[in-house]
Amino acid sequence: MWVSNPTIATIGDEKITLNSFEDNYAKNNGGWDSSAVSSMEDRQRFLDLLIKFRLKVKEARSQGLEKDTAIINE
Repeated sequence: MWVSNPTIATIGDEKITLNSFEDNYAKNNGGWDSSAVSSMEDRQRFLDLLIKFRLKVKEARSQGLEKDTAIINE
């Protein structure tokens, strides 16, 4: 069975799909043309950063810090 938008990572109940990863990667790496020629190592580093960021957001929400100005600015 072919999955057109597979989940590439799961953080608790949140899923990171391939499409959302590609969108985020392109936005943060110079657009679609630049991201299309990037290495697998670059993509892996970005995925690691994205997971760490989502974990920080999840932790902030669990502590009720999502309205804290310093957290929002970060």
